[in-house]
Amino acid sequence: MKKLLLSFLLLLTTSLSAAAISYEEARDRAWFLTDKMAYELDLTPEQCDRAYQINLDYLMSVSSAADCDGLYWDYRDADFRYILTTEQYLLYSTLDYFFRPLRWAVSSWRFPIFDHYDLSFYYFSRPVICVSYHGTGWRHRGPHDVSPYRGWVRPPRPGMRHAYRDRLPFRPSRPARPSTPGFRPNRPERPGV
Repeated sequence: MKKLLLSFLLLLTTSLSAAAISYEEARDRAWFLTDKMAYELDLTPEQCDRAYQINLDYLMSVSSAADCDGLYWDYRDADFRYILTTEQYLLYSTLDYFFRPLRWAVSSWRFPIFDHYDLSFYYFSRPVICVSYHGTGWRHRGPHDVSPYRGWVRPPRPGMRHAYRDRLPFRPSRPARPSTPGFRPNRPERPGV
């Protein structure tokens, strides 16, 4: 009986500690993640807006450890396949901190991108979409529904990275470099290389 009660309490504690991320935290984390994606993947402003929407929807939908790699991650991946070019998607899928941006570890959420960037470091200013978009609620999206970004056409203009390079006098300090084993410091077009 004691083992059953202890098991029940452990299960209850684990399920309560996996609470959903607050809206404010999801908004801040989505913008932080999108800012790094905009630079590393060289997104256009339109792609950046859509990437923010996708990241915010994902972070607001996740409420348990199983959701990190579950249905909501599938929605996120499908949406990114539509808004990124083939080259951008291939790079995105090789960068684990973009591809799997959220983990559940030892009763708390973990954002792998924080291992690669300083929390106060941003390449671009916060766009209007961060204020006006509040999430659509993927909870109403069915597993067989088509991505809302299907058919979206990427504008034929350069990404935002060239604008960042034009602002060299205002360049922020270098981001913190990680000491993780998977880091590849000689990758071209990486910040601070």
